[in-house]
Amino acid sequence: MAALNTQSLYSALTNPARELSAQELARQFSFKAIEVRLKGLGALASSPGLLNKIRGAMGQVMLDGASDAVRQQKPCDWSPCCASEVFFAPKPEVKIGFAQQEPQLVKPFVLSADRHGRQDLLIRMSVFGMAQEWAPMASQALASALRDKVNWRLLSNGHFFVPSRTEIASTHIKDKQIVVDDTIPDECNLSFLTPVDTERTNIADHPDRLLQKLITRSALMSRWYGARLCGDLNELFEQSQNLKLAFEGPVFVDHIRIDSSRTDQHGFHDVSSLELHISGDLEPIWPLLRIGEAIHVGRGAVKGYGRYHLQPSLS
Repeated sequence: MAALNTQSLYSALTNPARELSAQELARQFSFKAIEVRLKGLGALASSPGLLNKIRGAMGQVMLDGASDAVRQQKPCDWSPCCASEVFFAPKPEVKIGFAQQEPQLVKPFVLSADRHGRQDLLIRMSVFGMAQEWAPMASQALASALRDKVNWRLLSNGHFFVPSRTEIASTHIKDKQIVVDDTIPDECNLSFLTPVDTERTNIADHPDRLLQKLITRSALMSRWYGARLCGDLNELFEQSQNLKLAFEGPVFVDHIRIDSSRTDQHGFHDVSSLELHISGDLEPIWPLLRIGEAIHVGRGAVKGYGRYHLQPSLS
């Protein structure tokens, strides 16, 4: 891919050159996973606010190395544009199917955290579409942020031992491809690994809203692949409403704090065992459920919210 400046990048995002069906998008949905393993910090894998702190620290590292224009809150004037423009600058708004308002294009990455072995912490940054060209710069920024910018002792809140020096055991950039299934199941479970920011919607009463959010987010992410989802997204949403949805086990819905200025979002607490069972004609939405495993669902996905594992079940 040719180096993109800000104007050509945003033109490609807002005026994609091709249309892809959900199935075609899934088959072409490759991405890069930047994985950084930190020694002795595994106990912090589920620490509240961890990934938001990492996102902020990485954003600061990228801003420190950005163009003067970006630091002045203007579009980057470099060619290719700087990583800060790609990953953190506000994105254009586009019309997407059933959305009442024109949503802003999504950021082309998500973060996740897992314990690695008994003691280590694995931080993963998944980078999508055209933004993969900037993955090497993102990898350097993430490693720098983890080593020098994140206050691990503060995150531990005195509950865990934190090494005196942050040591990076390994850093890798891996090529990934979502699973493409030859057979579509009759039913499946979405097993949530992190809370979901549902934007004032009580998902316990309206589980179908999760699928609406997934369709919207997938359609927005398709722009980073130089495409738009073809067909009528409104029809796709209506088809998803005909599916049978049921949470297995209790659903805890409460206010969660996404940042210091907002406390009015709803979301799940303690979702380690939360599962959404879906049955019916899954064929229209199945590719998007697979894509959702990579891109997450709901607001705050870049901070790790809305992460799930898809478990198909053939009857």
